[in-house]
Amino acid sequence: MKILFITDKDVSLTFSGAQVMTNRNYLSLIEIFGKENIDVLQLEFLFYKNRFIKLINLLKGYNDFLNPKIVKNITEGSDKFDHIILDFSTWGIISKKLKLKGYKGNIHCFFHNVEFSFHWQERRFSSIINLIKLYGIYINEKLSCKYSDTIIALNIRDAKNINKYYGRKPDAIIPISFVDRYNNSNKNLEKINPPYNLLFIGSYFWANVKGIKWFMDQVLPYIENVKLTVAGNGMNQLREVINIDNIVLYDKVRDLKLLIENADFLVLPIFDGSGMKVKTAEGLMYGKNIIGTTEAFMGYDLNYQKVGALCNTKEEFIDFFNSTSLKNYNRFNEYSRNQFKSKYSFDATLVQFSEIFELRKTKIIK
Repeated sequence: MKILFITDKDVSLTFSGAQVMTNRNYLSLIEIFGKENIDVLQLEFLFYKNRFIKLINLLKGYNDFLNPKIVKNITEGSDKFDHIILDFSTWGIISKKLKLKGYKGNIHCFFHNVEFSFHWQERRFSSIINLIKLYGIYINEKLSCKYSDTIIALNIRDAKNINKYYGRKPDAIIPISFVDRYNNSNKNLEKINPPYNLLFIGSYFWANVKGIKWFMDQVLPYIENVKLTVAGNGMNQLREVINIDNIVLYDKVRDLKLLIENADFLVLPIFDGSGMKVKTAEGLMYGKNIIGTTEAFMGYDLNYQKVGALCNTKEEFIDFFNSTSLKNYNRFNEYSRNQFKSKYSFDATLVQFSEIFELRKTKIIK
């Protein structure tokens, strides 16, 4: 049983949300099929000297990682693989070319997000190139749904949007998960004390920046006895807009472990996006009290009062952090930790992966 796993990420890295999911997908395949049976094709970003050629390729449905030659090489070498796995939904042109060539194995496609919906929210359509890229995303996700044997979504919202945009229901919904990295001996069961440590983690990315700037402007000036730490690649750029003393910024933090363990509350004021937020699962893994929006908790099956609180307006955030009940919280939240282990750990989702590929193995054998 030979597997080809196609991605544009380093399968060993876990620095960002997309990399965490790629790593989870790859490790799950290793557990099911064995490392010796998996070949990884890591696509690289394409730099074009001729912008006209780039435009032509975009119009034909290729993107920043694919061109006709690369796709042809994949299809010509496909016969030796029983399963070909696309780590992203925006490579549907590969699925199409494989099927048209007569590929007899199974094609599986992961939707990290519904990328068309996600990029539509960003609304950066100031150039023809960006409009064409958005169109290409839509076409490729449609092709992924038409030609892939298995479609895997992260949550019910994405599943509904995939059906809405592309007329297909995913074959499985497998939430975010990753290998448990928390050492239980570090848990702090003491009651928290003011000033309370609030932590926001996330890179300098439009949805993160929009959310944390909103929190700084609309919430932080009106709450007492708190200190906010913001950590993530590129977040030093926020220094230009910060005019509040009780904020600490960390840029390019390779290991967030200590920052998360020392936080009293993980705050997630995220209002835009698709898929699921990796930072929410990371907070659960470390047993954190999590205060987040509906978007931050999207796809998670949690009791909001036990994990922390669901807040969508400035009034709700302000009321929570000014509440006298804060003194009753422990720095370590046992409920959060248990939810991670039972639902969002690598071991929890491996069962679902195994069920999918066992069915496809049977199909090939028959």
